[in-house]
Amino acid sequence: MFHVSTMLPYTLGDQQQLQRKRHIGNDIVAIIFQEQNTPFAPDMIASNFLHAYIVVQPIDALTDKVRYRVSDLGAQKASILKKFSI
Repeated sequence: MFHVSTMLPYTLGDQQQLQRKRHIGNDIVAIIFQEQNTPFAPDMIASNFLHAYIVVQPIDALTDKVRYRVSDLGAQKASILKKFSI
């Protein structure tokens, strides 16, 4: 099973969107698509269950030869980054 954050229920008046976070925070792997070349910080997603983060970023997105960079941020590196907030 997988969850797409933008497809999960949106609740008006809930500033924290707890229903969305409940699903994403209980996943084991998160696939993050970033349109820009910006750093990803695993502590953006609070979870005790996420073990791996896969970050996908387009390269040369505005050309006919779009390619994608795929980075694997495994559990050990993610926990170090969460702990020290690098």
